[in-house]
This record gives sequence, structure tokens and C-alpha cells, in this order.
Amino acid sequence: MIEPADGAGSVTDSVMRAAAQVGTRTEDAVLGGRPCPTFRRSDFRVAWVATRMHTFIYVLDLTAGSHVPPPDLAQEARVWARDHKGGLPGGMQTGSTAMPVFIVPEVNSARAWAESRQPAMFAVGLFPIAVRADGRQVAYRRKSQFVGFVYERFRRSLASALVGGLAPDL
Repeated sequence: MIEPADGAGSVTDSVMRAAAQVGTRTEDAVLGGRPCPTFRRSDFRVAWVATRMHTFIYVLDLTAGSHVPPPDLAQEARVWARDHKGGLPGGMQTGSTAMPVFIVPEVNSARAWAESRQPAMFAVGLFPIAVRADGRQVAYRRKSQFVGFVYERFRRSLASALVGGLAPDL
């Protein structure tokens, strides 16, 4: 469960603890020219047409600002997930999801983007999450998108495990 910044630790630390608790291992990624804490897990489901999904969770604290806008960082995360998945080529009964968690001073400017359907990219889904630095607001997609719809329930469940204890608007 995640605590607001006035609790024990920052929201960033809490998201990283939550990521560790959902069965991930850590990796080192660089997004926007900066090192980024990255967590990875791999899941197989027959209900996903017998595919394996490699999920990459990136924790990006943008409270001090960033020269790269969140949509561009999210696209970098997506490309990084595709390039570091390993195993069979993407689309051959395997794929990736990039799940960047953006810690931002305020969510309103990122809400529409985070909650919207993301552009399609072959074998790599994108599921951005925006979290206000005090932990009182979060935004992520709650409606399934057509491309990759079989993975949407899993993605929303994972997002809830990462940030679901934060805001009353969930």
C-alpha cells in the first residue's frame, strides 16, 4: 500500500516498494538521458491467446521538472521495453508493456493523456500512470483500447497494485 509524502517515505519510494512487491526484478534503464528505476516481470496466460507479456515498470520523478515531456519519455520507455525484452521476437507469442509511473507536481495537465488510448505499436503496449507528488491524485486508463485489449484487465490490476492505495478518485 502506498503512503502519501507526509507518511513514511515519499510517493516515489512507495511506488518502488509496491513494484518490488508485485513480483518484479530490477533493471537499469536510461530515459530522457537520466537513470530510471525500472522493474520487470514476465507473465504467461492461456487467456492471452497463450502469450507471454513482459511488463516494464519505470518510476520517473518529474517533480523537479524535466526537459523531456511525459509523452516523449513514455515513448522512450516503450522502445526500451521492446529492445530489452529478450526471448522470442515481439509478436511471436510474446510482447511487452511499458508502464511508466510519472510522479508530477500536479496531475491535471497529464490526466487526459494518461487516461486516453495510446497509439498502437506492434507487440509493445503503453500504459502510462500519472501520480501527484503528494499521492492524492492518480490518473491512468480505465477503458480498454482495441489494440492489446486482452491484456487490459491485467494492466489495470497491476496499476491498482502500484498506486491504488493513494487517491480517493480511483
